[in-house]
Amino acid sequence: MKKTIFFFLILFIFFSFVPVIQIVSAEGTALNDPLSLDPNNPVNDLAGRIIKVVLSFVGIITLIMIIYGGLVWMTSGGAEEKIKKGKGILVWAILGLIVVLGSYVLVNFFITSITKVT
Repeated sequence: MKKTIFFFLILFIFFSFVPVIQIVSAEGTALNDPLSLDPNNPVNDLAGRIIKVVLSFVGIITLIMIIYGGLVWMTSGGAEEKIKKGKGILVWAILGLIVVLGSYVLVNFFITSITKVT
């Protein structure tokens, strides 16, 4: 069990740096602060950037919870309590993702409706 957790931890740490390496290796692109306050940008641009950052963290947390729920289920050894716990983690992780993405769709719809009217 400890070897499995250690393996997945090392695997997660390794792959968490891959996007950073690819961004840094890209030529001709600037690494800008996504939440910088530029007086030329309107407030809804800042709100959109904040939402993108929050959604990326939600996606990462959901992925971690799905992996954790799968590990709990797979390492249950046939114990009904652990199987139920693993299934519960998976169900709640996916439901949480659905709620967050649904709220994003609603907010995006209302913001685009309001900005088109004015």
